[in-house]
Amino acid sequence: MATITPTIDERASHCVITWSGMATGDTINAAIPSERAAAHATLHLFGTWGGATVTLSGSLDGTNYDTMPDGAGTAISKTDDAVVSVGAAVTHYKPTIASGTSDSVTAVLRLWY
Repeated sequence: MATITPTIDERASHCVITWSGMATGDTINAAIPSERAAAHATLHLFGTWGGATVTLSGSLDGTNYDTMPDGAGTAISKTDDAVVSVGAAVTHYKPTIASGTSDSVTAVLRLWY
């Protein structure tokens, strides 16, 4: 079990947040991008799944997290490589991974300002 800390690459027009090599049982730290509100966000998930499920959670206070919806309002919960539009803007983002064996999944979240 590892602690996964995201890298945050802030640019003038967008921000790229990456959680690399997440595995079931890891502690995954939240990402807190700049104070600007994102106009649009896209999540890209890829890697070795080993039966794992990845969800994206969000929070406005950094304490109370809920599963984020996609662009159609459905909870983001994936079991294979995917690119999905994120349907809500929050100040804290955190993926979770569960139920996998020999899994290693990367989550890349791009926020456009």
